[in-house]
Amino acid sequence: MPEPKIKVIGAYKYEYTQELFEQAFQSKYRPERLTKEQVKQAREYLKEELGNIALLELLVENADAEYDAGDFSQLGTDQAAYNERYLDTEGKKFIADAYKTPKVANFRVLFFLHFFYPAQPLKTSYGEIPVPPLQPMPKHLAELMPYEYVD
Repeated sequence: MPEPKIKVIGAYKYEYTQELFEQAFQSKYRPERLTKEQVKQAREYLKEELGNIALLELLVENADAEYDAGDFSQLGTDQAAYNERYLDTEGKKFIADAYKTPKVANFRVLFFLHFFYPAQPLKTSYGEIPVPPLQPMPKHLAELMPYEYVD
């Protein structure tokens, strides 16, 4: 069997809305129980958290039993792939629901990564791979992969 390969097709900056920010703030913190200073600190932390989210699009070829989307991460962070979705190799149709690995060896996977560091490689089931510079998120991917905040 050919060697498994993973290639980053794109790394896209997620731009959050003020509406999402407020929903996340209410969900993550109980602002009515915080002091003004704590509210200020919490809002700053949340801005950093939401401001450093990337959507990654990868092409996986010859996936084997070692493939695990939970392995996608970067050094220096405990963040892993979030809300992964699987598409055919052309990126045109979904072939597996979130968190279910497809039953084919070649596919694309899309996922969000929090606290993304553009200069660091991506850790995968098959070793580290370089990540291209962040780009604006294409409209079709924003529609395919709406971000949902989970605390």
